[in-house]
Amino acid sequence: MEDNGTRSSPVFEHIATDLVRVLESYGDPEARDMLSHARRLVAVFQRWATQRPQADERIRVINELLSLHRTAMDFHTSHPPASVSAP
Repeated sequence: MEDNGTRSSPVFEHIATDLVRVLESYGDPEARDMLSHARRLVAVFQRWATQRPQADERIRVINELLSLHRTAMDFHTSHPPASVSAP
């Protein structure tokens, strides 16, 4: 059987899944929006494991992931998670 997926999709899926884990600890609307976006990206990368995307889609979605990762990490460093109590 021919493998039509991409070999790099698990790497991107792992990054998006890590974002989901980080963002799940926040309850505010901005974090929920990012969480929803990260979950959609996980689904896209899972699909790529069996269905190779077009080059333009691949570039666009990887750029989305990088942008979301940067935004989420900025958010994470400036907002303590809801599960962590302030001293």
